[in-house]
Amino acid sequence: MAQSTIAEDIADLETRIQLLDDTIKEQQELQEIEEGGGNARFRASYTDINKLYKRRDVLNTRLQTLYRGSA
Repeated sequence: MAQSTIAEDIADLETRIQLLDDTIKEQQELQEIEEGGGNARFRASYTDINKLYKRRDVLNTRLQTLYRGSA
């Protein structure tokens, strides 16, 4: 099995963090619509944003470790 390089791992983590940031932003927007929408007749389905933040923190920690290891 091929091993990934540190540079590949860094690129992968950066991409995953960006995707999480996009999801967090999307969830925040849905929550704002739901909370402020007097005429909104739907209940938005969204992921617990705290779980998204925790996952991003874990990925950021791994990324920082890789940055230090590749310096």
